[in-house]
Amino acid sequence: MMFPIFAVLFWGTILAVALRGLERREQNILLGSFVAHIAAAFAQIWIHRGYYEGGDMLAYSFHGEQIAYLLERNFKAFAPEVARLAFHMQNDLPIAVLGEGLTTGTMSAVVGFLYFLFGSSIYGGCLFIGSFACVGLAFMHKAAREVVRPDERALVAATLTLVPSVVFWTSAIAKEAFAMGALGFLTWTAHGLLVHRRVWLLPVTAASAATIALIKPYILFPLVLGLAAWFWSTRRRRSWLWLIVAVALALGGLAAIGSLFPEFTPENIGKTAANQQYAGGLARGGSFTEIGDMQERTLAGQLRFMPLGLLNALTRPLLIEARNPPMLVAALEMTVLLVVFLRLLIRFKPRTVFTNILRSPILLFSLVFVVTFGAAVGLVTTNLGTLNRYRVPMMPFFATSMFVLRNRLRAPGTVTAPGRVPSPGAPPGGRRAHGMPGRASAQSLTGLRSRPPSLRRAR
Repeated sequence: MMFPIFAVLFWGTILAVALRGLERREQNILLGSFVAHIAAAFAQIWIHRGYYEGGDMLAYSFHGEQIAYLLERNFKAFAPEVARLAFHMQNDLPIAVLGEGLTTGTMSAVVGFLYFLFGSSIYGGCLFIGSFACVGLAFMHKAAREVVRPDERALVAATLTLVPSVVFWTSAIAKEAFAMGALGFLTWTAHGLLVHRRVWLLPVTAASAATIALIKPYILFPLVLGLAAWFWSTRRRRSWLWLIVAVALALGGLAAIGSLFPEFTPENIGKTAANQQYAGGLARGGSFTEIGDMQERTLAGQLRFMPLGLLNALTRPLLIEARNPPMLVAALEMTVLLVVFLRLLIRFKPRTVFTNILRSPILLFSLVFVVTFGAAVGLVTTNLGTLNRYRVPMMPFFATSMFVLRNRLRAPGTVTAPGRVPSPGAPPGGRRAHGMPGRASAQSLTGLRSRPPSLRRAR
């Protein structure tokens, strides 16, 4: 009983720290997200037990209880073995854990340590991990709000933290929840390092990156590309020199990640994608879908299907493909975002849309992350139900980019300079929008000043 209470109080305290300095509307939205995550944690348990009658979450909890029992029996002997399990290494645990040597084994090890420390409670586990994800999203918002207009901050808070699928899938004992929380903290610390040069954030950056690497390492690739775009877009003078620096940061990051995970290097990524497609083809299921060709084991061969993969990730499931309540909710969510996207394409010129994206760090980051992550996930995921969960890391950025871009295009002339945010007292619509003199009125004032004093008094 104490574990659920501790989880809410612990992460609620950290959320209170994150709320400091925010506007009241932002605070209310983030608090609403925290409450929604708590409610979704209970819903996840009830759905998995009553509707799914199984699932990864229950398996993680089961193995976590076994690991916690071993740690209670002999912590000194088994703690190093559990740590080896968490770091994808061979271990000598006397129990069989699902996914040893893989990210699945890491999840079981983490849950085992949590159960050992705070007691074996699936409610406590879901609340702890779900609250961690929510607080990570709150810190992500703290970085994003610095590069948008003041009138957009509440909108960004809502689109980053209240997307229904994100709230649902990040409120359970799941890889997506751990990855989303770490992604939020990593985005915040990377912004502090690259833009504000806050070196004291390095330990948090390293811990967040390590968490993602152990749980969902492929997220790091689009993240590095997106952060490089963010860095370039926040420069006050976006010269060729800064572009070269951003490209160097991206290539250096990709090379470093590739050295740690050889399966994602250009030489092997085609084989990795084909293996994922083959495994999905064997499992199949009622929502099976096939995008790529599992016989293509080269990068060039897989790249031919990337546009279809991106389309798959950004549009499906369609309303006519919904087979159960969770898929129906996902279909409604994607339909709303698709309608917003199509209206933007129809109402505005592509050049106008692209110019607004280039001028905004949050929009450029979102574009790079969503396109690269969505194309990869949509290509290798062969089940629509699984797709709803696997694409969760990109959904906050997809929703934010659509609604922020819609807001800016509907109010032309309000795009801010890169890396700058107008002061709260500055008129959001520019000088002319608030009756301030433009070119014509300035000329009339000049003419008035050139008149003799007698004529000026007469006027």
